[in-house]
Amino acid sequence: MRKSIPVLATLALFCFNTPLFSNMGPAGFTDFPNYYFVETGTLGGEGIAMAKRTGLFQELYSIDIHLPFVEYARARFPDPSMHFLQGNSACDLEALIKPLDKPITFWLDAHHGEPTQNGEKNTPLMEELDQIKRHPIKTHTILIDDMHCTGMILFDYLTREQIAQKVLEINPRYTIEYVPGGNEGEYPNNIMVARVKGGDPTLYLQDRLLTQNGRYSTFQQCLTLMFQRNVQTIVETGTARCGDTNFDGDGGSTIIFGHWAQEQNAKMYSVDISTSHINIAKAVTIPYHDHMEFVLQDSVAFLKEFPGQIDFLYLDSYDYDEQNPNPPQQHALQEIMAAYDKLTDNSIVMIDDCNIPGGGKGKLAIEWLLQKGWYLHINRHQVILLKGSNT
Repeated sequence: MRKSIPVLATLALFCFNTPLFSNMGPAGFTDFPNYYFVETGTLGGEGIAMAKRTGLFQELYSIDIHLPFVEYARARFPDPSMHFLQGNSACDLEALIKPLDKPITFWLDAHHGEPTQNGEKNTPLMEELDQIKRHPIKTHTILIDDMHCTGMILFDYLTREQIAQKVLEINPRYTIEYVPGGNEGEYPNNIMVARVKGGDPTLYLQDRLLTQNGRYSTFQQCLTLMFQRNVQTIVETGTARCGDTNFDGDGGSTIIFGHWAQEQNAKMYSVDISTSHINIAKAVTIPYHDHMEFVLQDSVAFLKEFPGQIDFLYLDSYDYDEQNPNPPQQHALQEIMAAYDKLTDNSIVMIDDCNIPGGGKGKLAIEWLLQKGWYLHINRHQVILLKGSNT
C-alpha cells in the first residue's frame, strides 16, 4: 500500500534507519514459498526484505519505475540474492521473469502514490497479469495488495471480480482467497491470494514406483512440469501392457498419467495396436475412465489424425532391441514427426528407453527435435524435451 505523498518525500521517510513496514500482516510470506520471489513496486524495499527474512526464496527480484527507490533499496539491502531493477512493470515484467524457470511468488503492489486523474493509469495490475499469463509456468502464486482500494481511483475503478477473472485467464484452476494485510493484519481481506493446489507428484507415484527406480525421478519431474504448465491433453503411445503388476519393470505410465488426468481434470489418450494390452490397462484404470480414452490403432496414424493440441506426449510404443535398434528408433521418429504440428511452445515430450546401448528408442526423434529448437531438460533412461533454450 502506498502513501499519498510525492516520490522524494516518501523516500526521505526511509533514510534514517526506519523500521521495516510490512503490508503482509504478521505472518508475512511464510505461507507462500517458491523458488523465486518477484515484487512490483519497490518503495523502500520492505516487501522483498520481509520475503528474504523467511528464508524460503532462493532469488528475489523487485522492480519499480522510480530510480530513486531502486537505488535506495540496493544500498539498503546489498544481499546478492536480492535484485532491484528500474523499469515499468506494465511492460518490463515479462523480460524480468522470462528466464525464471521455477515457480514464482508474485507480490503485485505497484501503483501511483498519489492517484492521477489525467488519463494515466494508476495501476499496472492488469498488464502485469497479462505478462504473467504468457510465462510457461501456469501455477505461480500471485499475491495482490490493497484490495480495499478496488472500485476506487487508485485501482482505476477495477473491481475484485474483474481482477479475479483476469487471474483465472492465466489458469482456471486457481483458487482465490483473501487474507489480512497491514502491519498487524488490521486490514481484513486486503490481499488477494491466487494458488493452484494439488501439485505434489508423489500422490501419483507412491505405492507404485520405488524411489530408487530409474524412472521415479523423471516421472516426478515430468508430473511437476505437467502441473506447472497446466497440461490439459495427454497422449501416450504404447499402453501399459502389464497393468498394475510391473511398475518396476515398465513404469506403469498409463495408470500414473490416468490418475493425474483424473485429479487435474485433464484428458488422456492411450494408443496401442494390441487389444490385450488395452484391455489389461482398462481393467486397472476404471476410477479414471471419465478422463481417459483408449485407442486401438497404429500410433503414427493416430498422431497424424489427432484433431487437437497435445500438451504432453509420451512415446513408448515399440519394444527396443539392442541388436536391432533401427526399427524402434525410426518408429519414434515417425511418431514425433506426425505429432509435431499439434505441439506448442509449452508442450512437453517424454520418451522412454533412452541412453542404452545402440542409442535407445528415442535416438533419432531426439536428434530431430534438437534440430527444431528443443532441448533436453532431463537426459536419463527417460528423456524430457522442452521447446526453447536451456539457459
